Amino acid sequence: MELTWKKIFSNYNLFYFFMMIMYAAQGNEWMRNMYGFTGNIFALLLPVILTGIFCVKNKINFRKPAFWILFISHIIWWVAVSFKGGMQNLSLTLFMFMQLCIAYCIAQVYRTNVFKLYEQIVTKLSLICLFVWAINLAVPSFWDTICPYFAFDRGDSIAKYNFFFASVLNLDATNEVWYRNPGFSWEPGMNASLVCIAIFINLAQNHFKIKGNKNLYILVVALLSSFSTTGYICLIACIFPFVLLNQKKKYGVILVVILIPLSLWLFQLDFMGKKINELQTSDYTRTELIDNLKYHDRAVLVPQRFDGLAFEWMNIMHDPILGYGLETKDSYISSEVSDILSLSNGTLKLYAKYGLVFGGFLTVVMFLTCWKLNHFWNCKACWLFFVLYEFISVSYAFFYIPLFMAFFYLYILGDFRKQNIAPKKDRIIYKIA
Repeated sequence: MELTWKKIFSNYNLFYFFMMIMYAAQGNEWMRNMYGFTGNIFALLLPVILTGIFCVKNKINFRKPAFWILFISHIIWWVAVSFKGGMQNLSLTLFMFMQLCIAYCIAQVYRTNVFKLYEQIVTKLSLICLFVWAINLAVPSFWDTICPYFAFDRGDSIAKYNFFFASVLNLDATNEVWYRNPGFSWEPGMNASLVCIAIFINLAQNHFKIKGNKNLYILVVALLSSFSTTGYICLIACIFPFVLLNQKKKYGVILVVILIPLSLWLFQLDFMGKKINELQTSDYTRTELIDNLKYHDRAVLVPQRFDGLAFEWMNIMHDPILGYGLETKDSYISSEVSDILSLSNGTLKLYAKYGLVFGGFLTVVMFLTCWKLNHFWNCKACWLFFVLYEFISVSYAFFYIPLFMAFFYLYILGDFRKQNIAPKKDRIIYKIA
């Protein structure tokens, strides 16, 4: 049986999972209140209310030892970093524990069903977004006429409108990239990252079947339409090797023959070549950027990825053991260099915030989950799922998103080791109904 929109909106467990995907995408201001208060008290209470109903409905037991291992380890880290640098922001502390509790709830109820549900719902959302994107390319004025009446206005973002299921690019602010598909997130790169995860899951679950795999076709087109450097690099560096390592030798040779010219062609495209060149040779060197930050009149400045990684590394070197904590203003870069710098990457931010000890512990848990997937999916090299996560995290901080915490902490948060490794075809989704 195939998951349908009717089933999603008529079954609370499926609806809750759908909402967690929307919170992961953060397409509008309402969907960003799981990570910090944006000023709307009702938007702040919504995920709390949804999760409360979810817990009651599923009679979730918080007495499981695995949950308390993570919970107490967070408390120990929080107390230690508070003693080191002063009491941590109470609001951000509550958000941290809320995210952990939500991740635990997701892992307990859905267990390894999270992967199938995620892939199917993201596919359905991507199909809607492709339709919206095509209309925006053909008739740009159409959404300007319709959206103001029922969409979230994101005029200051790369996405101008978001009407929950899809976003519309802000053509006025993005003249050079007007053709990109932002999907159901706030910008194309984030959408491409979400789609890459769905593609990886689809290939693993379907044992790399391509012929007749409609979901895979939709997801690949959605990824290509994003024109995202992050998405394309993840496709080449993580997803293609995952396919190659699981193919018979003769098919692997064919894929390599296709992959090499395809990769060369992608990196010749204007948007790819330009962005990669900017990453390597920014308008400012990092030293010049630091020297000139005081002349910037912008409220926030997001450096290029390589510069951002270098700055985050400086944060780690300044507080290697415990990290700087939950409040960005306590970081070395914010306090000693400039408070207008916003470092978007998550690969090093995990260690910059939590330190090498606690951050390293969380990384080991994530890697063990991905390693365990070899047996669950009955394929090779599922550690590339972890590599995919790390590649995506160069551009986005995913480690605090409850849905992905549930994915990558599943080894200890869910009943991963006890679950049937070869579930029946239709039991994947409907046992949670």
